[in-house]
Amino acid sequence: LYRMGELEKSINFLKQTLTYEKKFISAHLLLAQIYQKLGNDDKTEIYLNNVIKIESNHKSALGGLAMFYYERSRYPESLKMIERYLVLYPGNTQLKVIQSEILAKQGNFKA
Repeated sequence: LYRMGELEKSINFLKQTLTYEKKFISAHLLLAQIYQKLGNDDKTEIYLNNVIKIESNHKSALGGLAMFYYERSRYPESLKMIERYLVLYPGNTQLKVIQSEILAKQGNFKA
């Protein structure tokens, strides 16, 4: 359904799935992606955070939240997610660059 662009049907199906299996990470991630496409920031954030609650070190959710917060100029929150991500997955140069940008905007410089 999602790939066919039927976003509302996808939302209904995924929410129904979550009533049976509340910790189904893929459903939470897909809902976050759909809501982001629809421009619903609140629900995007909720579903990404749901994944973190289920699996605290989930790579896609940590990176997704880092970018979500960064794109909305929520720099302290973005920095927190970036730092968590980079401790676990230190090879991501894009997030290292964003981390440096945020620190510079805050007046902090990290070598």
